[in-house]
Amino acid sequence: MRVFISSDANWDAKIDHATRTLDAQRYFESRNYGAGLTNLTVILNCRDPRLGHKQRVRFTKATKTLGIDVMLPLDRFVRVSHQQRRLIIADSMLKEIPRFVRKYDLPEFDTEQFLEDFERYVTDCLLSPQADRFDHLCLH
Repeated sequence: MRVFISSDANWDAKIDHATRTLDAQRYFESRNYGAGLTNLTVILNCRDPRLGHKQRVRFTKATKTLGIDVMLPLDRFVRVSHQQRRLIIADSMLKEIPRFVRKYDLPEFDTEQFLEDFERYVTDCLLSPQADRFDHLCLH
């Protein structure tokens, strides 16, 4: 399965620093949950609310691709530590992704196994003791 996690964020949100430990493509590439969903794209959106960004969720049957924007609060991100950013990102993804994956009827897709693996992956990458291994490289 192809899982792609990226961001659309103001530079001062430091999403790229907080998510440096994520490598979803490598983790999920050898996993197969069935033919009902073959691509998941997650965009962490952390922009100035005055821009009017709205959450986008789109399932394309032809390519079996689900795209989900996870909306994050810019005003909060600019004030917190990298550890707190990782916690907010993990919490948001673990609430939003299951909600939308379960929303769609995905025949021939092992939704629960995927979500179990996704939760383990996010928890390991963003909340484990090793999640802060790149923090010293980031400006605070």
